Amino acid sequence: MSALVSRVAPFVVALALGIALPAGAWGEHLRVAAVVAMFFLYGARLRPVDVWEGLKHWNLQTATLVATFVIGPLLGVVLHLVPGSVGVALAFVACLPSTASSSVALVGLTRGNSAAAVCAAAFSNTLGLFLAPVALMLVLHVHGAGSLGSLQGVLLHLLLPFIVGLAVQPWLGPWLRGLGRKVAKIDLAAVLVLVYASVSKATGDGIWAAAGPLVILEIAAGCAVLLAALYAITTAMARALRRHGRISLADSPVLVLCGSMKSIAVGAGLAYALLPADVAPVATLAIIVYHQLQAASGVVLASHIALPEPAADATPDATPAPSASPEPTAPREASVPA
Repeated sequence: MSALVSRVAPFVVALALGIALPAGAWGEHLRVAAVVAMFFLYGARLRPVDVWEGLKHWNLQTATLVATFVIGPLLGVVLHLVPGSVGVALAFVACLPSTASSSVALVGLTRGNSAAAVCAAAFSNTLGLFLAPVALMLVLHVHGAGSLGSLQGVLLHLLLPFIVGLAVQPWLGPWLRGLGRKVAKIDLAAVLVLVYASVSKATGDGIWAAAGPLVILEIAAGCAVLLAALYAITTAMARALRRHGRISLADSPVLVLCGSMKSIAVGAGLAYALLPADVAPVATLAIIVYHQLQAASGVVLASHIALPEPAADATPDATPAPSASPEPTAPREASVPA
């Protein structure tokens, strides 16, 4: 419980500050700077070898991508039936790529294939910069929604820093990866700045006063339905693939968790670049709500689907009985289950 509170509390503080102390005119510059820095650092620490290693688990990676960029957007089509900006916001969340840090950490709790989880998260986030805008435009076009605006923000604020980061990765990457958990703290700080700046803009535009508590309840209910549906579908996919020998038991948590999580970092970065000004704050709130739901439910689900702990090296029953011979004998090794 304390771990969950520590994960949720920073976002609650960022929300409260954005409402009580909005950033004003400089908030947009702060948001853009956080987006640029975050995606530059992500590209700078992504090793090409991680991408190639992921290709060895192509059945798992393909299934995870299908869950993220096919099943998710199809659910978004249904959720977009909700009228007004809430429907667009829910469809936006459904089209986002998987989160990197949370899904990998939760797979580690299940004792699943953590290496495959890292690759799945890397694939999802990298392809998500290209596929998430396309998926979102297709979902909204199905219902005749208006224009999403120019993709210039995506190209300049997300893709360009990411590509520059990849270019300098051979020099900067080893140092960044050597920082260990400090990099995760930098990511969290950038996301919190994004949340604060986005909520600040919404406060300045009077979105919260116009929205009311009913909109927040609709968003929470829609996010809960989306998350539950993705959990159920990815679980069924994992069972079917495992039954046909396509993935291993250790791969199942990767598909379930990486296939259902959504990235708040990518979501906060894309919202104002793709969505109309009156919808972007609502979409930002939706991805924040989804993030809190997946953090709380993910810990419970991870404990439920966790693999058995490895067998101990020796047990009392496996210890050989002492020899009755008075002469000393060489000790026998206890057998270790494979």
